[in-house]
Amino acid sequence: MKKIKIEIKKLHIKSWNTMMNAHWAERRRVTETTKGIVYGTLLHQFGAKKVGRMKKVRVTIEAHFQRNNIRDPDDLFIKPVLDTIVRYGILQDDHGDVIHPLIIYTKRNQKEDKVIVIIEEVK
Repeated sequence: MKKIKIEIKKLHIKSWNTMMNAHWAERRRVTETTKGIVYGTLLHQFGAKKVGRMKKVRVTIEAHFQRNNIRDPDDLFIKPVLDTIVRYGILQDDHGDVIHPLIIYTKRNQKEDKVIVIIEEVK
């Protein structure tokens, strides 16, 4: 079974609460910036080679933050991260029939802001 680890450096994940209250143009800017950082990381890590679409996976997302603020894992704006992984061709889709389970957790007081995504194929 396949297992992929993607380390996205210098990515500070915003909260859903912040994004819901932001102007639509700011939401779009954050979304496009996030997608660009993730896509660049995937290109750097995998290049143009095809990784192959995985059909049923367990996805673990670990968000690292430099600051000490307590964050709710269920409030992280991770949709652009998953959408970009699908667009790159690693996942077939990001709905519940493909991703089961989705595990999200946070770590604070880290050296840098980054996101680690671990994708494991399951039966």
